[in-house]
Amino acid sequence: MNETEYQRRVAQIDEWAKALGFELADLIEPNPADVIFHYTNSSALIGMLESGKIWATHVSRMNDSMEYEIGVELVEQLVRGNMER
Repeated sequence: MNETEYQRRVAQIDEWAKALGFELADLIEPNPADVIFHYTNSSALIGMLESGKIWATHVSRMNDSMEYEIGVELVEQLVRGNMER
């Protein structure tokens, strides 16, 4: 693959990733949760409040594996939908 083809593919992936991000945002933003439950300790809570980001641990530590599976299915559907364009 030459440099031009490589750059074209990278640009296509960037465009696709941006479109996927917009689709995910459209799914989440219109229906934000009233309450988010996040089991953590006080130090981690302070860090999340200061950073404005929710931290998560590895999926193997989750108490409900369906949360992960549903998330993967959702992203897979969006990816497949974008690949067909």
